[in-house]
Amino acid sequence: MNKTYQEWFKEIVWLKDKIILPNNITVDKSKWITNDGFDINGFNSYLFELYNKQNPVSDGRRYKK
Repeated sequence: MNKTYQEWFKEIVWLKDKIILPNNITVDKSKWITNDGFDINGFNSYLFELYNKQNPVSDGRRYKK
C-alpha cells in the first residue's frame, strides 16, 4: 500500500541546501532561491508532483483531487 502524501512528506530529511526524499534521492533547493527569498510554494508544488509521479493511483489517474 502506498503512503499518503503527508506520510511521505514527514519522511523527507531537510538540510540547509537540499532535501533527501524517502527513496534516498537528493533534491538541491537552490533552484527555488529567488531575489525575494525561497519560493516555498513552487518547491511544495514540485514535491507534490514528485510524489504523484512516484505513487500513481491505481485507476491510472496521475493526480487525486
